[in-house]
Amino acid sequence: MNVKEQIKGYISSQPEPKRSDMQELHRIILKIMSGCKLWFLDGKNSENKIVSNPNIGYGLQTMKYADGKNQRVLSNWIERKHNRNLCLYPWYRR
Repeated sequence: MNVKEQIKGYISSQPEPKRSDMQELHRIILKIMSGCKLWFLDGKNSENKIVSNPNIGYGLQTMKYADGKNQRVLSNWIERKHNRNLCLYPWYRR
């Protein structure tokens, strides 16, 4: 299953009205950030145990540290569902 299918399945599995809210938020972010790298983390580790809430990520960025090393950061925005709440975490570039 590719990332778009995983995201669609995850959003579709949510109860209303959260599903509609997530679909609209997803649509808006994709409109603003067309062509961004999408990613999805299901929250499970290599042993298939749940270790975090699922995440939908939008974007890819490389951070350069003072020591010259680079680190790839997978998202400029992260959409998470925490119990009853939908959280959006923007990551700003300086």
